[in-house]
Amino acid sequence: LPTGIEWVNTSAVPNADETNSSIEVYFQVGPFDPHVQAALSVLANIIKEPAFDQLRTKEQLGYIVHTSTKSQYGVNGLRIIVQSHVKHPNGLDTRIEAFLEAF
Repeated sequence: LPTGIEWVNTSAVPNADETNSSIEVYFQVGPFDPHVQAALSVLANIIKEPAFDQLRTKEQLGYIVHTSTKSQYGVNGLRIIVQSHVKHPNGLDTRIEAFLEAF
């Protein structure tokens, strides 16, 4: 994606009674570079416990809070995944962004 562009992909759930939602926030960091990938891996590990503590333990947003790197189509990136039964993905995105700004 060009710098500064956000893209959101949503999917309807076939089961209308399903209360769970999830989000993967993926920050593209540029063309694949092993040095950048290594730095992102360190960053993902640094924020792993604080993200879990804030989003899962303190805010109790859901079952899963996961941070990792992701290289897709030759692009380095950092991702944060949250699965929740209490918030819509838009609300989860707001809380993830707030966590990152505070971090």
